[in-house]
Amino acid sequence: MPGLAHIFVRADQTADGAGGGVPGSRNFAELLADDDEANLGIEIRHDSTAGIIFTSGTTGPSKGVLLSHHYLAAYGAMYADINGLYSDDVVLNFLPFFHIGAKFQTIATLVCGGRMRLLPRLSISTFLDEVTTHGVTNFVAVGGVCNMLLSKPARPEDAHSTIRTVYAVPDPADVHEEMEQRFNCTMTTVYGSTEVGLPIFRGVGDQYRPGSCGRANPYYEIRVVDEFDNELPPGVAGELVIRPKRPFLVGSGYIGMPDRTVAAWRNLWLHSGDRGRIDDDGWFYFEDRATDSLRRRGENISSFEVETLVTGHPAVSEAVAVAAPAEVGEDDVWVLVTLREGHTTTPEEILRHCADTMPYFMVPRYIDIVEDFPRTPTAKVEKYKLRAAGPGPTTWDREAHGWKVTRTGLVHDADLLRSST
Repeated sequence: MPGLAHIFVRADQTADGAGGGVPGSRNFAELLADDDEANLGIEIRHDSTAGIIFTSGTTGPSKGVLLSHHYLAAYGAMYADINGLYSDDVVLNFLPFFHIGAKFQTIATLVCGGRMRLLPRLSISTFLDEVTTHGVTNFVAVGGVCNMLLSKPARPEDAHSTIRTVYAVPDPADVHEEMEQRFNCTMTTVYGSTEVGLPIFRGVGDQYRPGSCGRANPYYEIRVVDEFDNELPPGVAGELVIRPKRPFLVGSGYIGMPDRTVAAWRNLWLHSGDRGRIDDDGWFYFEDRATDSLRRRGENISSFEVETLVTGHPAVSEAVAVAAPAEVGEDDVWVLVTLREGHTTTPEEILRHCADTMPYFMVPRYIDIVEDFPRTPTAKVEKYKLRAAGPGPTTWDREAHGWKVTRTGLVHDADLLRSST
């Protein structure tokens, strides 16, 4: 590649080919030299681009979001405020720095004057030891982190943990209550993203309303709209759209994707691609990613709601619901679960639990019990990969096993045969 000017190697490697280095390379340590203090003459303003952070990629290829200095500073300050962080707090940060979470945790630590324990990656097996050793008081629980922690057997010392606040996204009611009881902590939550900031939240001082992601941040406007961007009344689900009341409180667009930027900002609102609703008291409820919702026999189904109900089974640690192609149009529901440590169950037992706890049209046809799911580096499930793969040869199919779901409950072919004879 003749266009390369320099190749830098790690500081523990020797340059010029000796000791495993690359011929013609320079040592990375040269970049760390601090002997040049000259002003580079670059104007850094609050609206200048501070970084490009890519979206999680749970629904498809990631998009690079342009973020200003003001946006990142505000994100960190909001996180500190939502979690009530002070100078005696210790924030545990295991997220990669190409993710917005690692950055706002770092900025929040600077804002509150606390300390941060930085880990190269998430390790559930050593997580609570890290908490104890370093006096951790706060961490971000994205994706399935809470489920994975709760899948481990409870210990007597858990109730005396130093954890004060857990920023959980999502925050289902059953997980919320078990986390607070087990670790004697306060759960906070938000609705937010790399593009929109933190427009909805429930902080340490706010009341708890099960299933809600909070109320509107005073620095943002939020609406629930239909497909034509008309505002919907309370209780009716639609797309969440956001706009800031102050400049540079949302992302500045997608890099190299002007068409996606314009599409997201249509009609003067930033379109989230997420479905939600608001109640009469101003509390918001996240329903689903628009790309993750299912439709079966004329009924719209929230994958988030299916997952919440399935994790009510005592053996289930985490559940993922995705659409599987049906033989005749629309979707069939496919549920994949991981189990709590030391627990066992069967697909048929999970089916019975679903039939007892959810409307008949939500009850899954396909069930898999798996060790884990494909995940992003931030522990979020990559649903698009599951959808692309589809149910496999080891997937349990209730119809193949003779089970039918009716409006009145489960019926097995053997029972129908006996009743007919």
